[in-house]
Amino acid sequence: MIALTSNGVVEWALFASLLYILGLASYRISFHPLARYPGPILAKVTNWYSAFHYWKGDMHLKFLEWHEKYGEVVRFGPNSISMNSQSAMMDIYAVRANVRKADAYAVFSPSRHASNTISATDKKIHAFKRRILTQVCSDKALKGLEPRILTHISQFTDVLHHAHTNVAEPLETDGSWGPELDMANYCDYLGFDIISGLCYGESFNMLESQKLRHLPSVLSTISRRNATCFGQPLVFRAKLDHLFLASISTQIKGFSAWIREKGKKRMQLGSDIDKVDCFEYMLKARDPKTGLGFSEKELWSESLMLIIAGSDTTAVALSATFFYLLHHPAILAQVCKEVRSAFSSEDEIRPGPQLSSCEYLHACLKESLRMAPPGASLAPRLVLKGGITSGSHHFPENTIIGTPIYTMHHNAAHYPDPYIYKPERWVVNPEKGWTEELVGSAEAAFCGFSIGPRSCVGKNMAWMELMVTFARTLYLYDMRLGPSHIHGKLGCISRSGSPDTFDYRIKGWVTSGREGPVVQFRPAPVTKEKN
Repeated sequence: MIALTSNGVVEWALFASLLYILGLASYRISFHPLARYPGPILAKVTNWYSAFHYWKGDMHLKFLEWHEKYGEVVRFGPNSISMNSQSAMMDIYAVRANVRKADAYAVFSPSRHASNTISATDKKIHAFKRRILTQVCSDKALKGLEPRILTHISQFTDVLHHAHTNVAEPLETDGSWGPELDMANYCDYLGFDIISGLCYGESFNMLESQKLRHLPSVLSTISRRNATCFGQPLVFRAKLDHLFLASISTQIKGFSAWIREKGKKRMQLGSDIDKVDCFEYMLKARDPKTGLGFSEKELWSESLMLIIAGSDTTAVALSATFFYLLHHPAILAQVCKEVRSAFSSEDEIRPGPQLSSCEYLHACLKESLRMAPPGASLAPRLVLKGGITSGSHHFPENTIIGTPIYTMHHNAAHYPDPYIYKPERWVVNPEKGWTEELVGSAEAAFCGFSIGPRSCVGKNMAWMELMVTFARTLYLYDMRLGPSHIHGKLGCISRSGSPDTFDYRIKGWVTSGREGPVVQFRPAPVTKEKN
């Protein structure tokens, strides 16, 4: 027998490990069931490649790059497929698609033992939760929530010209410009103030107080960790985040505990509140099929989900719209004209037929959601037993599959000149070349609020906030890019060097990190005339 020294054992272990890694890599590249699909070599070998780009926040840009290079179907992980077509998107995210949410969604649970509407992978559990939340976001409920929402929007428009003070002041009429404001921040403050007021009966008051303005940064950090777990679920399953991302884990625990206390305080109030809120609806809502409602733990978990999801979509869409309108002065002038001719006072601007008639404003907001969608990467689905077929492609059980939103929104088959901001693409106007067919194609591929049975349950609420906020802002103020934005190109990605192809830079985490644009406001002429 050959006696092995300790050094010899280590050498043999290293040699065996190397053989295993090379053998695994060879199998995944050449013999795996998905081996025929193109994609980056490193991505075919290991999930850590995608995890790296999720951590960087550029995974949505990598999906776009890969699909432009490899075509409609891209393999972005050893067992992961991305498809860039509207038909594939419908096959994957349809109600009866033979898929479920991937296990990676567990990272959205504030507890490893309790799921919420986002993190629930079981279809029956998700359906139960969604049936209750649908009541919370119904048209009737929104009508009851409207006074709270309008109050926060009024606070937002009040601070735009006087953000350097904490005191309400009358609008100055001397034509002077207000301070430079990073609208990524102020749109965050509005989003959090609205959704916190709706969830807990009292807002975080970020628009008027600096006390809690660190929260968006905390949630961005948590979102970055969650996105990384999407790329490599082992980070969550093996609790590697506790080891390598200890500070983030501490922030998650601290934020969850703080939200839990907010929820407990709100539960103690019961129905003893001045204005109805979402918590009131969640307390009273019952599943029409089972008669069951949310438990105390579920109420806490769902309210946490609403805080994150409810603030991000509105904030990203608003800040992106500021960015694109200010980089396209002709479009800004056109939408200002539409709004200012439709209303005679700020108070008139509220949900209703008159606001709905502002077709071009709606188109501008929708085009911003297309160009800079919240949750810009891919919503992963796990293929169930029997596999799934899309077109000529069949994918076996346990494949991770999905369509990247950012890539779909820049698909030239549905969006001519996909890198140019064109609100006109959402309005039928045959005389200018925008036929019903073209607009219908754009609508079919749009997934700014996700798609299928897992689409955003609060979509109508988000549209209410977006339309009222921007209409009131355009009615009250002229706006311009601040000097620091102009000199620093804050928030910009330039494509081909043309000013028409500036993109709003977002981080493609679960929520969208971003900065800018830096904007200055002054009272609009229509406002001066009415003073």
